[in-house]
Amino acid sequence: MSTENVALVSQWLDAYNGRDSRFVAALLDPEVEWRSIGAPVSGAEAIRGRDAVVRFLFEDVLGAMPDFRVAIEEIRDLPGDQVLLIAQYEGHGGASGAAFSHDSAAIFRFRAGVITFFQDFAVRDQALKAVGLEE
Repeated sequence: MSTENVALVSQWLDAYNGRDSRFVAALLDPEVEWRSIGAPVSGAEAIRGRDAVVRFLFEDVLGAMPDFRVAIEEIRDLPGDQVLLIAQYEGHGGASGAAFSHDSAAIFRFRAGVITFFQDFAVRDQALKAVGLEE
């Protein structure tokens, strides 16, 4: 288990919330696989590759909700270079101004200090089940 990966998730989210696309990109593997509950908005079940993920996060997501942010509730180290994130997604629709708030649980996988895989889920139990750790 690696507390370093937990720290990397925290730093990565701070960078994303701070709109630092360079730091966000630097922590993504060039072949990263990104499975977001919001990915179908971009027309894909999964987004592959660093450049495509950065575009999705900074153009698609922030284009729809310019003040979107991830509020960390818990970050937990998991076996196999994985990290569990429990968070709240928050923001307002860019066109409508409607408030958005959504509970989320996500799995990050790492290799050599970079994110190789991400998948978020609507509920924590789904994320835990995905890594074989049902509570």
